[in-house]
Amino acid sequence: MYLDFIVYEEQTDQIQVPLAVWEQYATSDDTPTFMRVNGSAVGRIVPAEIQNACRIPAWMWSLCGEPTDFVELESVVLPIATSITLKPRIEGVVDLEIMSAAISASWACLSVGATLQLACGTYDIISILAADTEVPAACILDCDVVLDLVDFVNQGQEETHNDIIEPVPVPETEPIDFSQMFTPKAEPTKFPGQGRTLGP
Repeated sequence: MYLDFIVYEEQTDQIQVPLAVWEQYATSDDTPTFMRVNGSAVGRIVPAEIQNACRIPAWMWSLCGEPTDFVELESVVLPIATSITLKPRIEGVVDLEIMSAAISASWACLSVGATLQLACGTYDIISILAADTEVPAACILDCDVVLDLVDFVNQGQEETHNDIIEPVPVPETEPIDFSQMFTPKAEPTKFPGQGRTLGP
């Protein structure tokens, strides 16, 4: 299904569609109906007073390559997320309880490559696991999700690492090039409270 679109600024996964589209695709129960936009970002459709078009959030438009004419909506069934890896945009202390509440309040699904602008900071979604399998998107409603935070590395450090062609020894007093090292994967940090469920 192809529709004209309008981009709106809001941190949510909602794709606003005409009532006729909602009635055609929505299920009879309270289960969200998910749709993929241009084969990339995924969101849940909600009915809106709009004709022959849809409204998509700005992060979704960006993830889809910033189309200019129309978007393709495709109904999809999402797996249940078991683990989400996020990378912070800035260094700081993370309040997992605030993060969990913010995600639960506005999101029913997450897509790899999306950016979450939460009260506790801005985070890029690096990867999503569903039953130990990497997936491009997954549902996060009413499920136990393990949150894994990637260490913050500022842009200057990243550029320095990318410029290094061959590893060279450095004194212990100088910064170490961690791109040349391997460390065991740390145990992921869980959402506050073992077995905490996301969703309304």
